[in-house]
Amino acid sequence: MNSDKDEKRRKILEAAGKCIAEKGYSAASMNDIAKMAGMTKGGLYWYFDSKRAIFMAILDEMIMTNRDIWEEIDRLSETLSPRELLRQGGIIFIKKLTEDPMLHKLYNEVRAEAMKDPEVRKKLLERISMAVEFIKKYFRDALEKGAVRARNTKRLSLCVVTMIMGLANANWMTGSVIDPIPHWNEFVDDLFDGVARAER
Repeated sequence: MNSDKDEKRRKILEAAGKCIAEKGYSAASMNDIAKMAGMTKGGLYWYFDSKRAIFMAILDEMIMTNRDIWEEIDRLSETLSPRELLRQGGIIFIKKLTEDPMLHKLYNEVRAEAMKDPEVRKKLLERISMAVEFIKKYFRDALEKGAVRARNTKRLSLCVVTMIMGLANANWMTGSVIDPIPHWNEFVDDLFDGVARAER
């Protein structure tokens, strides 16, 4: 029974994400979301008591999706050098951010709401902080292997996160004229060639 409820909830969040991406958070209504989810408005309220509750649940799902990506990168860490791990991990995130037009629009809505809503801002900061902590772990491993020098791995990790987000934004804003992957590859090489010891 719970699995049916969880599946219905997942479908609601998927429909709500599409609806908010298409119409914008302010314009999207509970009626719109219910229609896109193929259910009545009353049925929608059985799962969520407000549009804001749905939006916050979508943010939680975005954080969980990141965790799935991190697990994929964790598996790569068993075989790749620090340089190639950063390269491939960044590419995985960049592709996730740039290859789904709906996700791009949804992120725009999240950023816009974060400017107005402290709770949304807190969720967004949580997502960024988790990414920083995840990347910091690999920089610490690289330090132990003598592959990189860094005075502050947290600061370096934040720079990496903002670089990934910035390249994705550049791709979105230019209608994909800017290809982020070559720029990311050059950034990784410059980072390691500029501040790294020779890899062993």
